Amino acid sequence: MEDIKRCTRCIIPTNLPSVKPDKYGVCNYCRKYENLYSNLDDTKEQRKKQFEDIIHKVKKLNRHYDCLITLSGGKDSTYSLYLCSKVYGLKCLCITLDNGFLSDHAKANIKSAIEISGADHIFYTVNRDTMLKLYRYSLVKSGMLCSPCMKGIEACGLIASKAFNPPLYVHGNSTKIGYAVYPELTAAGEIFRNLIKDDPIESEANQLIAGDRHKYFNAINRLLFRWSYKVPRIISIHDYFDVSREELYDTIRREMNWTAPEEETEHMDCLIHEVPFYMHKLKFPELTKKTAFLAGQVRFNEMSREEALEIENKELFEGKKPKVLEHFLDEINMSEDEFEFHAKDWKRVDKFRSKTRNYLVSLYHRIVKG
Repeated sequence: MEDIKRCTRCIIPTNLPSVKPDKYGVCNYCRKYENLYSNLDDTKEQRKKQFEDIIHKVKKLNRHYDCLITLSGGKDSTYSLYLCSKVYGLKCLCITLDNGFLSDHAKANIKSAIEISGADHIFYTVNRDTMLKLYRYSLVKSGMLCSPCMKGIEACGLIASKAFNPPLYVHGNSTKIGYAVYPELTAAGEIFRNLIKDDPIESEANQLIAGDRHKYFNAINRLLFRWSYKVPRIISIHDYFDVSREELYDTIRREMNWTAPEEETEHMDCLIHEVPFYMHKLKFPELTKKTAFLAGQVRFNEMSREEALEIENKELFEGKKPKVLEHFLDEINMSEDEFEFHAKDWKRVDKFRSKTRNYLVSLYHRIVKG
């Protein structure tokens, strides 16, 4: 595909509605990243000390578990467990959502990580037929696929928080190393509640919305009790430590016996992870399943723009449907034509977003980081 206008710093196409290039051609996502993380070197020791102060306070509480970690078997959650358990000696409880498509590699990584770290572990498994029904429902109603899983990960973590009351809830996600959230491409767990509201399917999704009903979900309580740890303090390892992608992989392979398929290390925990990324291309033909990832890698200085463009252009030329797509569509009883019809619609999801909630969450994070 020729003449794709892209951000002059990363490679994201500027035709995406949420992408706003400035007079220099640099997109708003790159500018936001620059504003948030331009002084990482200057704050490196300060952030490490902040984390160690948190650890000191948590250990003094002497609870049964010092922290809860959502463990997917992927690289970031495994690295989080490595730091918490092996470097800082925390008593860890891990919980994993099994969405019915958890890969064998992920299961093996989880088993190794638990054995090596000495952590306790819970699998939270939702009935497979229920998950398949919710995937289909989400596609048809919102044009998006992942919100049931995102809500499920949130729910199992919050349920474990309520049951065991660890002072710390640690995860591996961060805007510093994660994909930028392009609203026309993604719909996280926040839309799921609105998606199923007042629909008969709501009663079948109790396993995924149980976390809505207790205090740990309440951002106000999380803010009020942030320093007393009456409710778990939620943090990301990557907000306190700077580790390159290569260094992270080397560490978890060496220390946690972590493995991944040679052809795919990103999102290797989920067998259908290529499907939502393939949907990006259906919504915007200028994209590939790798565009968001590659744009992030340039933004994070993990590769040059030229390297990313070389990979992206090859993917544009050779890009194929995911091998798993046919099997997945059989499982949710949907034809490929029907799938493409729903997947191409990037506007449908907007009516399920809560502007008030998004504002309050944004305000919460500004207060916490301020």
